[in-house]
Amino acid sequence: MSTSRNRLLDHRFIINTGKGGVGKTTLSVAMAMAMARAGRRVLLFQFNVHDRVGPIFGKPPVGPEIVELAPRLFAVNTTPPDAMREYVLMTLRVRLLYRAVFENRTVARFLRMIPGLPELVMLGKAYYHEGESADGRPRFDAVILDAPATGHGMFLLQIPRVISDAVADGPMVGEAHRMAELLRDRQRTRINLITLTEEMPVNETLEYQRRLREELDIEPGGIIANSVYPTPFSATEVRQLRDLRDTLRIRTNNNHDSGERDLSSMLEAALFRDARCAMQKGYLDRLEQESGAPVIRIHHRFEPTLDAAALEFIATELSSGGSTS
Repeated sequence: MSTSRNRLLDHRFIINTGKGGVGKTTLSVAMAMAMARAGRRVLLFQFNVHDRVGPIFGKPPVGPEIVELAPRLFAVNTTPPDAMREYVLMTLRVRLLYRAVFENRTVARFLRMIPGLPELVMLGKAYYHEGESADGRPRFDAVILDAPATGHGMFLLQIPRVISDAVADGPMVGEAHRMAELLRDRQRTRINLITLTEEMPVNETLEYQRRLREELDIEPGGIIANSVYPTPFSATEVRQLRDLRDTLRIRTNNNHDSGERDLSSMLEAALFRDARCAMQKGYLDRLEQESGAPVIRIHHRFEPTLDAAALEFIATELSSGGSTS
């Protein structure tokens, strides 16, 4: 087992977060597949989203009840009301009391107005499943959180510490304190900051890392650069492509040969791809220099749709620790 793989997949509580649209869900599902393929029972935990994961496995959209998508791969898509109901029933253990109090419209409206309570109970459900046991052993070997996008994700991670610092006593305070401890436990928990190699996601990733360290005393486990294009040409090949492109430019200015125009367009596309790879490398270098952490690269998949087969390729890459060069 490689060191890179240890860092990526060997924790019990994995939180994947980052700017919206960077592929958090894709990588979370692929990580879960990689772990399940290695023989671990893993729970993919989503936060109140329009589910796209179930249909990938030929199943209905994932809802608030835990379902098995594939052997050893389970998923749940929790909502604040469902998380609140489960938390209260686990605490009170009296269903009639829950219905009488918490399903009362006035009480429900009041609970919705408490800042941070929905996030706390949803995170609390994930925390519960991380420590859940069955027949004397953990029910799940790992829980992977497909966390909300950066701003809301930061708020989610702040809530346990805010509650435990602000409120003096009570069962929720004890839960919040234990959740905050779990988030800081680098043996059990890994927080991955997922990004694309573009200016806005990179800026947001570095800012998120700074805030986690300074405001929450949490050291992120690492940065994962998603959808990195593999470099297609050597430096010598790029020079040759440019020379041929320049030669064809001169020739196509003097004639109207459609074949040469098509070849010229293909050369421009190849050189554009090389320029895009160079730009990505610049952002990858910046991430490593400014974050002080290795950046795991996950290569772009050139499939028209993201299906289970495409996710298997990404899972294989994650199993080997991705690429750090």
